[in-house]
Amino acid sequence: MIWLRSRKLAVQRITDKEKLITSEQPTTNNERPTLVILPESPMNFMYEDDREFQKFINDFARRNNVSVLFNSAEPDATNGKYFNSAVMVGPEGREVSQYDKIFLLPFGEAVPSFLEGIVPGFVGNFSYGREYDILPVGDAKAGVMICFESHFGALSRRYVQDGADVLIEMTNDGYLGPTPVLRQHLANAVFRAVETNRPVLRVTNVGITAYINERGQVLDPLPSYTEGTRVWSVAKSDGGQTFYVRYGDWFAWLSTILTLGMLGFSFRRRGDSAISA
Repeated sequence: MIWLRSRKLAVQRITDKEKLITSEQPTTNNERPTLVILPESPMNFMYEDDREFQKFINDFARRNNVSVLFNSAEPDATNGKYFNSAVMVGPEGREVSQYDKIFLLPFGEAVPSFLEGIVPGFVGNFSYGREYDILPVGDAKAGVMICFESHFGALSRRYVQDGADVLIEMTNDGYLGPTPVLRQHLANAVFRAVETNRPVLRVTNVGITAYINERGQVLDPLPSYTEGTRVWSVAKSDGGQTFYVRYGDWFAWLSTILTLGMLGFSFRRRGDSAISA
């Protein structure tokens, strides 16, 4: 019952913001929003299993002629578990795409297989996603990062290799509290924008919501623990790929190997000097 009350409260708050879509805030081109993005939710909405929530989202999309991107726990038919997913419902009121989180938070969302028999079952038990799904955003394409995934350059790199024009981060940072870690999490998204030369739309439940441009500049931020909405424009990229997108982390690995080699050489010389003395 607590979960049901929380879900109903969340649904009501989404409904309260509906006028921002229909009347108050046109985009810079005087157009109405075509995509509504909701943050990762601690309430684990279940779009496929929860018919009431499914109807609410479908009706919302049709009524406002928008696509809706939201977080949902979606069933994994192979093992009876659930994915931590980003689901997109189109303006026709039907699901058009689903991305299942690939990089799960250790222990919070999943336990490594070799520890499953040791760690208690009350920790996270999501299934790992397997596909790098690209989502349509008007004429553009988007890759989605769910919370902790903004730590991983390999994910955003793969998205851009597959044609993503923009990156979207949906995150629930409520468990971090009002701490400096909120800004640290934001900083991860800044690196992803610069590495890929793609903007990041960062949508959070407690902050920091912001538009991060290709140069890593944090624009139009919504302060932490502040209720509000933002309207941003997204365009197709020129398709260009940065050095990092093309070649990945080889420079970092090369630097690591050279550093270890220099340290080994230094210790060896020090040992030879001690023997000579």
